[in-house]
Amino acid sequence: MVNFWLELIGWIATIFGLVFSFLTWQMTYDMVNYRFDVSNIPYLMYILAIADTSFGFFFGLKRDLLIVAIRNFQSGFVNFVCYSLYCIHYAKYQIKDSLLILMINSVILIAFNYYLFSFVSSTACGIMNIFTTCCFWVTPSQNILKMINEEDHTILPIKLNLLMIVICFLWTLYGIIENYNLIIIFPNLFGVLVGVVSAYYWRKVYLISLEKANSNKSKHDFDSNTDLTVIVANLFSPRRGPLNRQGSDVKVAGLVLGQP
Repeated sequence: MVNFWLELIGWIATIFGLVFSFLTWQMTYDMVNYRFDVSNIPYLMYILAIADTSFGFFFGLKRDLLIVAIRNFQSGFVNFVCYSLYCIHYAKYQIKDSLLILMINSVILIAFNYYLFSFVSSTACGIMNIFTTCCFWVTPSQNILKMINEEDHTILPIKLNLLMIVICFLWTLYGIIENYNLIIIFPNLFGVLVGVVSAYYWRKVYLISLEKANSNKSKHDFDSNTDLTVIVANLFSPRRGPLNRQGSDVKVAGLVLGQP
């Protein structure tokens, strides 16, 4: 029965992780190919993610945790594609340079994974997985600080953040059921905490932005009403000349506004 729940939680977390990876790839592809803007693409985070998923993949493979290996493989593959898109952007979309970048990245990744498979133990892979995962979760703090300083909630993709919280929570639960496996529990629990803090500050900045937007809207509506009052007052003004500033225009404006 325990194995059933363990496998179920692992597969649900893996499916959610696949959705998260797809959304990440879609966001990166959109920035590179439509907005031509890579300033917000966390390329260092992609490098960390590729290393992290490699450690996690071989940790799962050597410990016979198939679902852990699958989860890290699919996540690592998507992050590799995203990082390659980022590199290709700087190659100015020339096919020759793009293929060269893909070949270089692929060779480095294959060599790195071969080294892990041949010479690194499962425990060492697990420890490095904890370290790289924690570094990976720390990098979004830059976006949090930027979001707070600029008071712009759009800097943090909240949907991805909430999905990340769910995924990390499921993997934390998986690690608890898996005989309290600290290599799985610790980095994912840290991810939950980072996600919750990010969501808290996102909500705080969002409310500030909403308050400012409502304030600007009220000011705009007041200015619009004032302009309308002046226009209506001029329509009812005598043809022979402009209204007396201290007489008729004030009276007509008061009538339009419903004042005595």
